[in-house]
Amino acid sequence: MHRLRLRLFKSPHLCRVATLSTTTQPGPQFRNPRNIFQPHSTSPLAANSNLKCSPQEDAAQLRNAVQNRSLLAIHQVWRKLKAGEALPHLEDSDVRQLADALENILPALAPSATTDADSVRHAKERALGDAQELVVFVASRGHLAPLDWCMHHALSTGDESRTLDLWYATLEEFDALPIHLRSPHKTVDNPRPAKSPAGLTQDSRQRTRISLSVLSALALRGDYRNAILAISNHRLLLPAEDVRKRLIPQILPSSWPSTSSESVLEFIKATEIVASMLMKGPRSETLAKFANGNNPEVLYKAFEVLVHGTKGDNPWCSLTPKSDVPPIPKKKSPVFYMADPVWSSIAAEFVRCNRVDLAQTVVDTMRTSGLEPSTAILNTLLDGYGKAGNISAAKDVWDKLPNPDVYAYTTMISTLFQNHQVDEALSLFHSAQQAFSVHNDSSPSDRSLNITTYNAVIHGLLINNLPDRADDLCAQMRTNGPKPDTITYNTFLRYFSRTDNREAFVSTLQTLSKEGLQPDIYTYTTIVDTLLQHSRHNVVARLLDMMQSSNIPPSAATYTAIIDYFIRRQGETSIRTALALIEKMESEGIPTNEVTYTSLLSGVTRDATLSKSTSSALTNEIVSRMKQKGLQPNRVTHNFLIQAALSHPSPTSEVMYHWERIKQQAAFVPAQTYFIILQGLLRRREWSCLEDVLEHMTKAGFEPRGALERLVRRVVRELQLRA
Repeated sequence: MHRLRLRLFKSPHLCRVATLSTTTQPGPQFRNPRNIFQPHSTSPLAANSNLKCSPQEDAAQLRNAVQNRSLLAIHQVWRKLKAGEALPHLEDSDVRQLADALENILPALAPSATTDADSVRHAKERALGDAQELVVFVASRGHLAPLDWCMHHALSTGDESRTLDLWYATLEEFDALPIHLRSPHKTVDNPRPAKSPAGLTQDSRQRTRISLSVLSALALRGDYRNAILAISNHRLLLPAEDVRKRLIPQILPSSWPSTSSESVLEFIKATEIVASMLMKGPRSETLAKFANGNNPEVLYKAFEVLVHGTKGDNPWCSLTPKSDVPPIPKKKSPVFYMADPVWSSIAAEFVRCNRVDLAQTVVDTMRTSGLEPSTAILNTLLDGYGKAGNISAAKDVWDKLPNPDVYAYTTMISTLFQNHQVDEALSLFHSAQQAFSVHNDSSPSDRSLNITTYNAVIHGLLINNLPDRADDLCAQMRTNGPKPDTITYNTFLRYFSRTDNREAFVSTLQTLSKEGLQPDIYTYTTIVDTLLQHSRHNVVARLLDMMQSSNIPPSAATYTAIIDYFIRRQGETSIRTALALIEKMESEGIPTNEVTYTSLLSGVTRDATLSKSTSSALTNEIVSRMKQKGLQPNRVTHNFLIQAALSHPSPTSEVMYHWERIKQQAAFVPAQTYFIILQGLLRRREWSCLEDVLEHMTKAGFEPRGALERLVRRVVRELQLRA
């Protein structure tokens, strides 16, 4: 990782502090709490600081100075240990005591512009500067509280340079440590430090505040390069967004406007997005997480940051793929490369969020930057305008496509059909048939028509109420290819269901079976929806009769798909229909297992439409059936049973029974189980049970992260208040 190699402590000012402490009598204006400067010291160390001692004696002298809270004596002994290369041999207990002493001493060194005289303020500033060398040392050994205070103090005075200097010096000190001192509980940047008795990290709060202080300082400088590198190289622990919103206003000076906090939070979010793309690539799931549903503004801010990073004398972002960049000095080399997949993924995410205008901005930015959008990006834009129903804009994009591929043709044909321009859509389809060969394989191909294009045409004809022309095309497909697939027949089924054409519906099912195609979940859901349109009475029997008349044999996959569909429909009727299907499944000799019943339990616990009494009765009925079949609940089953017991007026003993069964069955209790039971027990205020769960978490060596860590903190806080 690119780091600044800084030398912060070239000339300590302790000589001047010593002079001040021995020549100036403390008066009302000179506050010297705890004798930090040790005036009139008669310590043998002060008089004989040049005497050579063994490392053991020096360590003893350091402990003595720490106990006396004498910063001057501490620093003198520490420099002797450093000169003798004895610092790596210091016990961790000595380093911890030194860190505790600094944590007590440092607040007294904070200069006050209102109550301190100039000479006193300057003396404190010099002493604080000298103490920072000790702060960096203890921080590199994993004791972060003094570093947290110093960085926060520097930021509160508007000195972001000192904040960053402290951070880079700490990293440099840590990197110079011997390997045996870099254990997980001592690292500055390891995201998994040691655990406390409650399962929490000992210094996670300091680690979080330090990370946010560094990012705040970089935000004040607008330094995206080093912020991205720090996150992508795991040098900083990036907390959840709600933690940032709570802590950033505390870290920044209170005298600053509130907009400063908002700017820093925007900086951190944009940096996080770019760093995630740098680490994981511009994958759709990576970007969708940051778009947060259908809110792409934060992603657009990151896009603007990327574009801005390509400008200036020292750009950190390059518009050129990495393979095309000539060798340049590392200090000025880009950290992010805007290759074609980046542009394409960002545009696709904007289209997914129904913001085709932002996708158009991506394309326009490429062109103004001297780049020609690829066919994939223009296809994405075409798809976005098609879904938005903007036919004129879609045609404009189509006209600018130099060599439309099969995907572009398919997208434009669907867009024309959606806007009821049937003749133009069919004309474009015939052009595609002439331009490309027919491919019987369903796998996508850029230069051959496959089943996807033909299915799009059939769907377009049916939504425009042209079933005869769709049927003619399907007949041509059977003769000339590509052969119709399950999706083809599902499209017909959905149309016949919507138009209530039962005869054509059954005929299509029979054709699907004759051609040896397997129905999928969409087929079964269409069948069930068709039956429910007429009556909810005896749905299971009518469903099985229709499947039998359509030559669709019942199987485990068939029943499972239909059961899942009824579970998703929600409501007591749907759940009981699913139970009836399971009973029918077992009567025909098709085996069921605990997964089948667990799926049913999950539907009950997640169904908000059920009353508590109904949900409790259904849960008991499902568990009773499992026992009759000799099926043992697994860990996931117990999770749902715990959720059910906690949401119903069940006794806590029932909850703890399932908790004990999980501990017996599972060698490792996952985070989800801990979260479910802790949240429920906290809601019930079952303090002794909460202590049992936390004790198990600690003994198991489980380290909570994210939402679970915040929940554990809350539980511990409540238990401490109770105590």
